[in-house]
Amino acid sequence: MVSYRISNNRAAAVILICSGLIIIDQLLKAIIRNCDPYIAVIKNIFYITFIKNTGVGFGMLRDHISFVISINIIAIIFIIWLIGSVKKSFLADVSLALVLGGAIGNIIDRVVFGYVTDFISFSFWPAFNIADSAVSVGAVMVAYCLLWGKFDEK
Repeated sequence: MVSYRISNNRAAAVILICSGLIIIDQLLKAIIRNCDPYIAVIKNIFYITFIKNTGVGFGMLRDHISFVISINIIAIIFIIWLIGSVKKSFLADVSLALVLGGAIGNIIDRVVFGYVTDFISFSFWPAFNIADSAVSVGAVMVAYCLLWGKFDEK
């Protein structure tokens, strides 16, 4: 078995992306929780509003908080292991850092409040937040890396 250790520069980049994302996500969520806004940014299309989401994406697993937290913890541990032990491209590291930061941002909400604070709401899509966006973008980037051979470091 080949052992791999992430370089200090790569680790610093992952930590910076992940922690910056968590800070921005939690700060915006705190503002939303304290202001409880309902702002029609584009009437009948786009709103900023406070929604307590007790489920996961698209409202699935609503009110199964212990199960969702357990799955989140397993995913976070797996991503940390993947970042630290698998040789991959910088793009793959950035992708995984986005997924990790988003997962941590949402698990903080679940543990502290018992729900995730969602606040970006389109009339045609379920409400979401910055952490959700980071997980989605990171997952698409991971898929891109895997499908087009950009995951492994050349």
